[in-house]
Amino acid sequence: MEIHLNDLPKYCNKIDKLLNNDFFRIKKDIESVNREFNDDKWAEILSIIKKLPGVSIKELDKILLDNDKTDVYYEKFKFYCLSDLEINNKIIDYQLSVIRNNISGCEKKIIELGAGYGSKLLNIGLENDFHGFSLFAGELTSNGKKLIKDLSLNDDLKVNVFGCNLETGYLSETPNTSNGLIFTSYAAHYADKLDLDFFKIFRKLDAGRVLHFEPIYELHDTHTLHGYICRKYIESNGYTRNLLSILREGESRNICKILSIDANVMGHATLPLSTVVWEFNK
Repeated sequence: MEIHLNDLPKYCNKIDKLLNNDFFRIKKDIESVNREFNDDKWAEILSIIKKLPGVSIKELDKILLDNDKTDVYYEKFKFYCLSDLEINNKIIDYQLSVIRNNISGCEKKIIELGAGYGSKLLNIGLENDFHGFSLFAGELTSNGKKLIKDLSLNDDLKVNVFGCNLETGYLSETPNTSNGLIFTSYAAHYADKLDLDFFKIFRKLDAGRVLHFEPIYELHDTHTLHGYICRKYIESNGYTRNLLSILREGESRNICKILSIDANVMGHATLPLSTVVWEFNK
């Protein structure tokens, strides 16, 4: 069902709160991210898979997202009321198409940083054209890492799981990811503010190409109502507001080259993803 712009507050409580100044700014840090994900969301998923030994990632996504809950989905300047599962599947399909278009020139290695419980990476690994690829998952939380290991075994996928922190550049180990394709998906936006240290982790992993599927503050037009809503939502949640600025500064310092930018492609109406593709200057 398509939704008119003026009706968005009726279908999205987050937008209604924003327009009525009902949101309070939340500062994201390692402690709050650990509480939200490791202690709450991932712990809950661990309890689910303990009751369902052998559950596949597609079955788990359906259990987690196939419910009566709906959200407002955005794509090509239009808004729709869709289930969380439908939105998730559309995001995965889009990311698959972008990865396929950017894998050329890289080794057969796909690395996700900030991989959560592994949904995006494992769904990619199950695709026929990625059979034989080496899969790597970098994740901050201990429960997230355990989930990826358990779920990859259930789907007969081999995944090298390691600890990482996108903001500080921390790696628990340095796996053989040389010249692989690295991507982030709704992960890089959790830092309050990035600096040039952001490039450290990609340099350590010897990235061949980097893809960011992230909400990007600087790409929202403040002269449109939707752009204003998205900026306010990012500000209220304490999400990153300078990801594109840091990438452009890296380009100006001859660190990297931005290959493409696709602004506000699709996703949840308050937090649509943009895609930025870059690689290090040789």
